[in-house]
Amino acid sequence: MKKIFIFLSIMLIGAIITGCKTKELTRDTNETETTNSMVEETNYTQSQIDENKIIPKNIRREERGRSISDYSELPFSNKKKEIDEIQSLIVYESSGFKGPESNADFVVDFKSRMMYLDPFAIENYEPDWKLEENDVLFLKGLIEKYNIQDWESKYGKRTEQTKEEGVATADGVGYHWMVILVDTDETISKHEGYMTTEQFDNFHQELMDFREEQREKWRATIEE
Repeated sequence: MKKIFIFLSIMLIGAIITGCKTKELTRDTNETETTNSMVEETNYTQSQIDENKIIPKNIRREERGRSISDYSELPFSNKKKEIDEIQSLIVYESSGFKGPESNADFVVDFKSRMMYLDPFAIENYEPDWKLEENDVLFLKGLIEKYNIQDWESKYGKRTEQTKEEGVATADGVGYHWMVILVDTDETISKHEGYMTTEQFDNFHQELMDFREEQREKWRATIEE
């Protein structure tokens, strides 16, 4: 009887130890999954060029609306619109691989005052950033300053580029830029080029300078 009691006691102690280990392993696994989830949801990362600089890291959000490609497929406007009738500005520019520090696209919705800090041509991404009213006025002012609606629909000729000729872009074209103005009636004014033009280069540079100013404000909210 004594031997049976000792045997049962040993079995009970073993079961308790095993249970504790399993519980600890489960807790560690859950903590790891939570940590990984938080990492995946972080919308910023460290710059590979400047380790002290934070840059946006896009997060896929399919439910957020149209992609740049979707916008380009909207029907064309048959007349020049007033500046207040323009609700979105989309700019795409590519001359090779698009990475976190080489993405030169620009997307802003004037109605919601939201701009994407790291947009891509395929679909919309986080992080987004809410602009002040004077920022919206500044961007609309750039559209008027450069007379975007008066530009030609196309500049240069599309040429395919192979890997042997250089680094091909996502659509296989060596250099390509596009400016889309989306009107409140869901029509667009679309202008694109396969060559550099002074008017686009200057307009695009002002947009990139503006985007960097907004990124600096965004960084300040992260570093606080």
